[in-house]
Amino acid sequence: MESDELKRSVEERQRAINAFREAQDPEPKQRAWDAASAHQDKINEATIDLDARLQKIEDDTARARMAYLEANPEPDPVWSSKEGFNAEMRSLVARPGGEPLHVPALKGDIRLPHCGEKRTDYPLLTGGATTASNYLIPTLLWQDLVWHMNAQSGILKAGPTIIRTAGMQSIDVPVLLTDAIALAGTEGGAQTNAMYPVFNKITLKAWREDGFMSITEEMARSADFPMYDILSEVGNRALATKAATDYCIGAGSTAPDGLFIATKADGCSSTTAAAVDTFTMDELLTLFYQLNPAYRAVASWIVSSPAMRVIALMKDAEDRYLWSPSVIVGEPDRLWGRPIYEDAHADASGTIATGEEHVVVGDMSKFFIRYAGGIDIAASRDMKFNEWEVVIRCAIWHDCNLIDVQAFAVLTQG
Repeated sequence: MESDELKRSVEERQRAINAFREAQDPEPKQRAWDAASAHQDKINEATIDLDARLQKIEDDTARARMAYLEANPEPDPVWSSKEGFNAEMRSLVARPGGEPLHVPALKGDIRLPHCGEKRTDYPLLTGGATTASNYLIPTLLWQDLVWHMNAQSGILKAGPTIIRTAGMQSIDVPVLLTDAIALAGTEGGAQTNAMYPVFNKITLKAWREDGFMSITEEMARSADFPMYDILSEVGNRALATKAATDYCIGAGSTAPDGLFIATKADGCSSTTAAAVDTFTMDELLTLFYQLNPAYRAVASWIVSSPAMRVIALMKDAEDRYLWSPSVIVGEPDRLWGRPIYEDAHADASGTIATGEEHVVVGDMSKFFIRYAGGIDIAASRDMKFNEWEVVIRCAIWHDCNLIDVQAFAVLTQG
């Protein structure tokens, strides 16, 4: 499948998914689902074909380089320079024994696995330097991180606005505090000033979330386990867990401004529950109707795990449950027609207590999450050189905040 055809398949799949979401009757829903599945099959086939092509290119490159080296015994031009030779020697010292030499990369080169390296080896590192080798990891690893984040975060599932920037500089985003108001005029009369909209601004920074871990040299060289793949998975999951927590209850001063903190601190509409550790369906309905109808039409519910448990256990006078989850695969649960997402990171203690916020409803497109740069993963064999350990660190830079206080309503416990 050519690139244009693949692009069309992706677009057609998205249109089918949108049609599935918008359809009300079972028959058009099924047709849209079948169409989306068919396009997904085409995309999967194209991905497999592309992977095979890339593998062939790598194999051909390896053979061509080997043939070149056999036919040209003179040193590679990069190696012939003092800087290139020193770089290659540092790389050689850092690698486990038995790996082939790397041709040192020039400035501007795209770092790829060296010839003969297994494809499972490169999600974490493509070589090393004795102090540290820092790489912004390619799309493959970024997608892995996003998968973990979506698995961890109900807020990300609800569809906030994502901003990705290459640089780390802070960016200012306007925040609407109060709408403008138009007034009725009279024929021939002078125009009367309306109330102006009131704006503020938020500054989205690049807070760093990071961690590091170490493994023994023996584990790193193990042929039985793809340790770098495993550590990539573990590191991604750790970053995703921390990020998901910040998107909910980040304090905002030294970390991102979490949704449950910002909706209370920034003056969004609110309802106070009568009870300390629970709430009623009437209180949720009151909260929902505090939103402007335009926001209600596109709103999503974000609730903590304890709050989700309260909703799931609500019953009527006949002991029948008031709420039931979706029975359609891939469709989110809904409350009064709007999606409801559980976020296990929305509370710190696992219980509902007085003064806490466990339920937010609003237009999630008005909640901005900013990622600065990519994922940085680095390794060092020098940090614990005398302990025969490889130290690996990982980090992302991000921030979040809401940009329209009228778009959200929050429930506060009594």
